[in-house]
Amino acid sequence: DAFLLYLESAIIQQKAPVAGTPEFAHGMEAAKKAVRLQPGLGNAHNVLANYYLQAGQTDAAVAECRAALKQNPKDQTALYRMIVALRKTDRKEEIPDLLKRLAAARQDATRQEAENNRYKLVVTPPSSPQ
Repeated sequence: DAFLLYLESAIIQQKAPVAGTPEFAHGMEAAKKAVRLQPGLGNAHNVLANYYLQAGQTDAAVAECRAALKQNPKDQTALYRMIVALRKTDRKEEIPDLLKRLAAARQDATRQEAENNRYKLVVTPPSSPQ
């Protein structure tokens, strides 16, 4: 199952394995399989992009970020990782637009969170005496 492979790779990544170790390779392979099985799983692309960044494969990281952003153009993680990856390359001309998109996505998320956290007045009818 692609989602379980994604979760496995994300859990391994949280342990911060060193690139080149068997644990790192296992996590990266799980993320690759998740992406192959379910290309629309944006979070798996994000995790794989991070593995590629840690392994120094910036072009592959950028490609995974682009794939994640196709699923969700406001994906803050993908935007941030793409900025990080592009800073390590000579393709820096995309960065200003990505920074604007990231700022807008952060503002939208903050606004949405504020909306969700607002108090709501709920009026219930009085209960009848018994």
